[in-house]
Amino acid sequence: GGTLDLVVADLEAGFKTNTRAALSVNEAADTVAVTDLSLTVRIPTISILDQRLAFRSGKIEFAGLKFSGDSWVANGVLHSRSAAEAVPVAFRTTLNTSRMDGDFELSVAGKVRQPLLRSELSGWRSDYDLDGGDLTVQLAGQFSGLSEVPRVVASGRVGVTDGTEHYDDMMATGIRTELPITIDGDVVHVGPGEAQLAAVEVGVPVTGVHFQLDSDLTVTTITDVKATVLGGEVRVERLVYDGETADFAVQVEGLPVAAIVALEGEDIVGDGIL
Repeated sequence: GGTLDLVVADLEAGFKTNTRAALSVNEAADTVAVTDLSLTVRIPTISILDQRLAFRSGKIEFAGLKFSGDSWVANGVLHSRSAAEAVPVAFRTTLNTSRMDGDFELSVAGKVRQPLLRSELSGWRSDYDLDGGDLTVQLAGQFSGLSEVPRVVASGRVGVTDGTEHYDDMMATGIRTELPITIDGDVVHVGPGEAQLAAVEVGVPVTGVHFQLDSDLTVTTITDVKATVLGGEVRVERLVYDGETADFAVQVEGLPVAAIVALEGEDIVGDGIL
């Protein structure tokens, strides 16, 4: 046992550190264990949805790091950036250094206090972001090809409670959902599952929104939409959005005509129920 002064900088993988860690060697078991190790991380840019994204200077805090032959086992917490409000990601991973493959588990249970994707991913330009709420993520899978073309296959669940989000200038509040997520190489699939929104601002107040969501991040399918608008009920059976257009039929019931024409000004009056 003892301490290890470790200085590493400008590696191709993007890891940099200058720290002291506790070191333990078990010659009989042919293992080396390191604890209380922190790394500053610069992760290379990645491409998602035609966007070149980069993690800001982050930090990995290893609770444990164990080497035995060509096997590595590690667990700890990843912060994608140094700011105090960064969402922490707990992880456990194994790596076979001969095959350059392994498996991993990730979990997130944190509060979002600012636009999540824009703050965590430098280069995020999408009109969508999660602006606040309680975020939970559970993800487990395998990775391979680290020495050539990296590939990740994983599955899990992502949940949001008391969330707020925006898409362009449309705001939604009171978001509650828990959706399955799968990753297979560069294909990410979210859903199917239910989502609820307390309110959506689209020029008129829309409340009590419920729907089913299924998306591969390029095409999103929303079904069984129910919402309250101006005192009446609005339903949409199916909506498919490809990032540019969405054609859908709207059914309305119990919608007061007076409330609709009032949106046009005091000079227009009407009566009845749609």
